[in-house]
Amino acid sequence: TVLPTPTLGTDALVVSCKMEELESELQRIVRLAEGLGGSASSWNDGKTVRVVANVPGSTETLFRESVSRGVYDLNSAGDAGPMSVVEVLIKPKK
Repeated sequence: TVLPTPTLGTDALVVSCKMEELESELQRIVRLAEGLGGSASSWNDGKTVRVVANVPGSTETLFRESVSRGVYDLNSAGDAGPMSVVEVLIKPKK
């Protein structure tokens, strides 16, 4: 049985990159989530990569802006508060 690719809805971030940069872009997003005290899981369907990041709620905006602006690395003290889930879709440029 094949499970469908998970999706969280309409607030997903979309990041486009060259096909050969897909893996490094995935690692960048995971590194950002972990640098903020969170974690991330990914699903690769062969065409796109869907990342589900779990980050402290107080850093959600910072995470979203960092992903969108191409920030390479972040390091922030962990927050013990509630976590937020952010979905990121990495697509190859056409």
